[in-house]
Amino acid sequence: MFHKRLMKEFSDNLKYVIGMVAAQWVSLLANVGMMLVMADFIGKLLINRMEIRQMTELLITFVAAFVIRMLAVTMNTRQSFAASENVKRRLREKIYRKLMELGSSYRQTVTTAETVQISTEGVEQLEIYFGKSAGTYHLEILSGR
Repeated sequence: MFHKRLMKEFSDNLKYVIGMVAAQWVSLLANVGMMLVMADFIGKLLINRMEIRQMTELLITFVAAFVIRMLAVTMNTRQSFAASENVKRRLREKIYRKLMELGSSYRQTVTTAETVQISTEGVEQLEIYFGKSAGTYHLEILSGR
């Protein structure tokens, strides 16, 4: 489940999420195409009705679907990276602005070690979370939830 507050906070990442969704759908369709070609190939082999021309067509179709799937997976990875990189940069800016706003009095509510931990490792973990789960958010976006 994707945290809806994160999506609202980083609404400019919606274009990356849509890109990830599109890439995942293209990848899925290419994968289905590859499986259909493989099933057709095996079926024709089993009934001994495979001609060289058909084998060549099936091989070309399989390679094309494989290349399309590979490109879609690459696009998905790039969109995910762009979304998570944007989140990381903006979160660090927000943390820095908040610390500057609080001045040296921030140590009354949060320790320096905790501040450093949140602004480095915490943001890195959130980047991973956002980059991986934003793509799973597509069903909620498409269904309007």
